[in-house]
Amino acid sequence: MIKTILISGALLASFSLTAQKTSGKAANGVPKGKIETKKQKSEEAPSAADRATRLTAKMTKQLDLTTEQAGFISDINLGIAAKNEAVRNDQSLSAEQKKQLIEANNSARIEMCKAHLTPAQIEKFDQLLKEHAAKVDQKKAENKSTEGEL
Repeated sequence: MIKTILISGALLASFSLTAQKTSGKAANGVPKGKIETKKQKSEEAPSAADRATRLTAKMTKQLDLTTEQAGFISDINLGIAAKNEAVRNDQSLSAEQKKQLIEANNSARIEMCKAHLTPAQIEKFDQLLKEHAAKVDQKKAENKSTEGEL
């Protein structure tokens, strides 16, 4: 209970700090001279808390988590989402450093989640991770092939 309260307080503090930053973008949110992409067309990207909540709901459904497990997984997902958001907003890091830190955070999230799952749930979770990795690889291959056509 205390962990949840502390994590919630830390998240609120980090959100209030990042919410006050201004960007050097044009009025429509796109830097001048840049082409607007699909992601930029959406009004605003989902917050870290929204992404964590969505991921927890998806995991709860796919892995048939108990209420207690869902609580632990939710805390883990919120913490990692906040860490990843902080990494993304850190202007002092290069793109490669950000990528490495986010990958490390996500690997830690997976290991922490597995600590709260049953062996059958871990097996299902591993299968879901493999399927997700295959989808990501397929999408990367598609993107490379369309880049070559341009």
